This record gives sequence, C-alpha cells and structure tokens, in this order.
Amino acid sequence: MTSGTTNFDNDLEFYCFLKLNLPAGHEIVAEPDRSYYSEWRFCYKVYRGSDLLETYAGDFRDLERGSLVRAAEKLLQDLGISHADWKQAAARSR
Repeated sequence: MTSGTTNFDNDLEFYCFLKLNLPAGHEIVAEPDRSYYSEWRFCYKVYRGSDLLETYAGDFRDLERGSLVRAAEKLLQDLGISHADWKQAAARSR
C-alpha cells in the first residue's frame, strides 16, 4: 500500500487510497460475497452518509491495468478533491 506516499498507481490499492482520501461524510465499504471465495474478486461501495454514490465490483485479474486508479482519481475529482489535495493529505499522513 502506498499510504503515506503521493504515488498511487496500483489497482490493488484502490480501497486504501479512497479510505485515506475521501472527504468527511463519505466512506468506502468492502462488501464480501458469500457466493465466492477469492482474493481477486472485489466489491467496493462508496457512500455519502447513507446514500450510495458508486459501486466498483469485479475481478482484479480481468481489469484493464490502472482502471481503478483512474476511477478513484475521477471520483475524488467529482467530489471536489484535486490531485494536489490528495497528495498533500498523503504527505501529512506520513
């Protein structure tokens, strides 16, 4: 995980990156699915309060490399968090 750094370039770090950088009042939840057991499958839900904003689900092996990185950066941008803001937050958390 790159927590505490300004580098975010690995799809496997999606959850931790958003957990660190979502604005107050937002949260990301990793939801298991009882129908499978796989370290590669994921289901992440992003909430503002009790309102579901986004769902990201799939299999890490099937992803286009960097697609979750881009999705996280777009989500933060849509929420008004700029690239410079999350880099500053990461630097402060070191």
